Amino acid sequence: MNNMITADRWDLLADVLRDEFAEYGGLLALLNEQQQGIVHRNPEWLSERNLIIEQQAVRANEFRIRRERMVRECAIDLGLAPNVPLPQLLRMAPPATIPMFEALMDGCRATAEKVQRKLHSNRALLIRIQNVTQEMLQKLQPASTTNSYNRRGAYFKSLQMQGRGVNITA
Repeated sequence: MNNMITADRWDLLADVLRDEFAEYGGLLALLNEQQQGIVHRNPEWLSERNLIIEQQAVRANEFRIRRERMVRECAIDLGLAPNVPLPQLLRMAPPATIPMFEALMDGCRATAEKVQRKLHSNRALLIRIQNVTQEMLQKLQPASTTNSYNRRGAYFKSLQMQGRGVNITA
C-alpha cells in the first residue's frame, strides 16, 4: 500500500473504461438490429443474431468485471477500501483527468441503461408477436389447442395441426 497510483495505472483505468463503453455500444447496436429483425419477422437471421448478442453480452460483462477488478486494485493501492465506488476513487485521480473519467463513466452508465431498456423492449416485442401468433393459430383450429407448463414451469400452448404438434413457448 503505497497510497499512490502511477500515471500509467490511471491510463490503464481509462483504457478499461473505454473498452467497457465500446462493448456496451456494440451490444446496443446489435440489439437495435435485433429489433429490426423482430419487426421484419426473419426467424433464421434473428436466431443467428441472438447468438451474436449473447456472445457480445458475455464480452460486455467480462469488461465490466475487468473494470471492477481494476477499480478494486487501484483502491487498495491508494489505501482505500477495496469496494470503493469508482466516483470516489476518481477523486484521487490527477485533476486534469477527472473530466475525462467522468465522461467515460457517464457514457458507460448511460449506454448500459439504454441496453437494459432495449433488452426489455425487444423481449416485450417478442412476447407480443408470439401472443398474436398463438391467437391466430388458436382461431384457425380452436379445438386443437392445449395449455400446459413445461418442466421449468414456463407456460406454453401445444397445437395439433394436421396430426402434428406445434409447441409455442412464451
